[in-house]
Amino acid sequence: RKDVQSAYEIVHASVFYFSVAIAILILIQYLWYRKCRMEENNESDQADFQLQERQTEFVANVSHELKTPIAVVSSQIEMLELMGDKIDRAYYFSSIHEELDKMSKMVGELLDNALNTMEISSADVSEMIEYLLLRYEGLFKQKGIRIEQKISPNAVVRGNQMYLERAVNNYLMNAMQHTGQGKKICVTVQKKYVTVNVFNEGEQIAENQLEHIWESFYTLARKKKGGDTQKMNAGLGLYMVKKIMEYHKGKCGVENQANGVNFWLQIPIYEEKNKLQKEKNN
Repeated sequence: RKDVQSAYEIVHASVFYFSVAIAILILIQYLWYRKCRMEENNESDQADFQLQERQTEFVANVSHELKTPIAVVSSQIEMLELMGDKIDRAYYFSSIHEELDKMSKMVGELLDNALNTMEISSADVSEMIEYLLLRYEGLFKQKGIRIEQKISPNAVVRGNQMYLERAVNNYLMNAMQHTGQGKKICVTVQKKYVTVNVFNEGEQIAENQLEHIWESFYTLARKKKGGDTQKMNAGLGLYMVKKIMEYHKGKCGVENQANGVNFWLQIPIYEEKNKLQKEKNN
């Protein structure tokens, strides 16, 4: 009987100490997990700060470099307005074109420098576009534009999230600008070779202008209802899209369709399994 009682006490004591040991292990694991999460958040915050810092620096460089040619163009336009036919207009027009070419080259060089130093990581294009569509949902509704989306999940590529978002954002803003009330914009994302299509119902682009719209500051002529021609400056948006795609080893393009225009871009898909297999083979 004494032996049984002693064994019973030993079992109880063992269970108690075992429970305490498990509790301590769980506490240690929790503290370790919490520490890891804090370190990850700190690294993420630091990466976001560095990204924002580089973006601010890029904008500041562009602003600084463009001050002089913008001032020159502004003064020449003012002279043309004040003097009219009393001055050599051909000379001033030629000079303005020259300054615009300088601006285009400056922006191109600055953009090349920014893209050369960009951080590369895996980016989920599907999540990125879903976020953009959600962000602009109010604007689309305000303009009475219908959105159709067919987005394949987990379309992951190797690139820079910020610049890829900027490229897609440019397509969406262009589509919204050229889509009338009650018409639609279709956004699709396909996997394999990640393809993003942004189609908008509206006026087509003249065939002889399709290859030029990717040039910086290109003047785009589009016909309005009634036969009038509307001239718009394409600015730097599509030029930047082209540059971003080049640095991501991708492609971009535009094509007229029956009742509108479709802008597309393609980026090589990033597959973690393939990357790990290649590294293993090497």
